[in-house]
Amino acid sequence: MQLVKKIVPAIGVIWIFLLIFMPKTELYFLLEKKLVEQDIQINEAKIDERLFSLDIQKATIFYKGIPVASAKSANIFSVLAYSRVLLKDIEFDALLASSLPQKVQILKLTHSVLDPIHLLVWAKGSFGTVKGNFDLKSKKLHLDFVETKEIDNIRESLQKDQKGYYYEISF
Repeated sequence: MQLVKKIVPAIGVIWIFLLIFMPKTELYFLLEKKLVEQDIQINEAKIDERLFSLDIQKATIFYKGIPVASAKSANIFSVLAYSRVLLKDIEFDALLASSLPQKVQILKLTHSVLDPIHLLVWAKGSFGTVKGNFDLKSKKLHLDFVETKEIDNIRESLQKDQKGYYYEISF
């Protein structure tokens, strides 16, 4: 019992030091490098490393050299067992207007080791509110429209059931 009383605080201290001194910016650049292999590039104006998170300002996302979206700010928060990416004020390119909404106010992606194969998605924008998940194993995205507003331009992409509108795609 005495050994447990000594080991648990030691593990807690090591965990906190690992989180604080984790090279967040270098991990972000490693992510960017992996995305380049998929023809996705991210250009950002400013990166600020915080205690447990990373803030990115004015990010533009390119796919095969074509700008597809921009976000005013992004916050990446991680405590290793739980991670969250919060994007604010996302604007998609006008060419994607037929299949995507023009603006998304907030997009939140969360991942937990308690459910390692699912990435939870929550978004709010001109279309209303969306909840869903991305199955990392089957590479399937399912989004339920909880509250719908202006969905006329994306209605063709949506399906409807008893609960309301939803969007589903496999990658």
